[in-house]
Amino acid sequence: MINRLSSRGGSNNRFRGRKRPQVTPTPTPSITSTPLDSTQLLVNPHFDLGTTGWSATGGFGTWSFTSSNQVAVLNSVLYFTYVSRTVSQSVNVSSYISSSDSFEGVLNIKREQNGPNNNDTYTFTLLFKNSSGATVATKTTGSSVAPLNYTDITLTLNRSEIPSTFDTITTVDVQITGVDAGFWNGNHGPWVDYVNLTIIGSTESTPTPSPTLTPTPTPTPTSTPSGEFIYVAQTGIAWNGYGGNYLSFGRSQDGTNKTPLAGWYFRDSNNVVRQLLNTPLWFSGGNPSPYPNGNGWMAVANGSFTISASETTITFYETSPI
Repeated sequence: MINRLSSRGGSNNRFRGRKRPQVTPTPTPSITSTPLDSTQLLVNPHFDLGTTGWSATGGFGTWSFTSSNQVAVLNSVLYFTYVSRTVSQSVNVSSYISSSDSFEGVLNIKREQNGPNNNDTYTFTLLFKNSSGATVATKTTGSSVAPLNYTDITLTLNRSEIPSTFDTITTVDVQITGVDAGFWNGNHGPWVDYVNLTIIGSTESTPTPSPTLTPTPTPTPTSTPSGEFIYVAQTGIAWNGYGGNYLSFGRSQDGTNKTPLAGWYFRDSNNVVRQLLNTPLWFSGGNPSPYPNGNGWMAVANGSFTISASETTITFYETSPI
């Protein structure tokens, strides 16, 4: 980390009858450490490519609300079941290890929002092995209750912890184990949004002069345009026979993960503007969820609309776009 160094200004001493000339000190160079680049090592860390790069005990299955006992990936999310399963990936790090100082593993996980209990569990583990396959170091959360909302769980191994054996690490095994503690048939265990494994380079020391104090300009307030929020589009369907005014849509795609609100506007595939009459509700499959679309938000619009099958996203506006 680069620390900001503060300048020390001398006091303005005065002689009786005349001012002492003020001397500006010459900055003394100081040594700061500049971190090298970090590298993300996993294949398909966000599950955007389905199960590519990952393996699972019991194999991967197809997401199901009622009958699955295998882990599955749906819409870039990994789902566990009532049977304890482990999803893993092994990475060769031999080409990075000599110039690196640490490893950082991050698991983004939550439990099912509308599940029958609040005790779904997971274990996140990093196994660091040498060329013989022997484990050099282990980092793990142990069995833990999955958080209610998506949360980053971080494991770190620093060179300073095992200085004599750090350079012998050749592979890292990343393992995530999860189970639905309520033991309901189907994919009702913990949800995983992404897993990252990052190797961080060594630091190198370079002399840098003490910074010269300069006035910091006062930021000029800027106005922001009306909010726009992007979600996964789902084909407009009649919801359990209630008609065409019911809109279903998927997860946030703009990074804000904002909960949609009543009063938002959207354009349908025919450029017709409609407004949400209620705060959307989240359903996790089964009735009254829209069965062709799986998990998603459900809301009522102020009129009929059309979302074509070719639409991949839907944009909502806090104020009317027309």
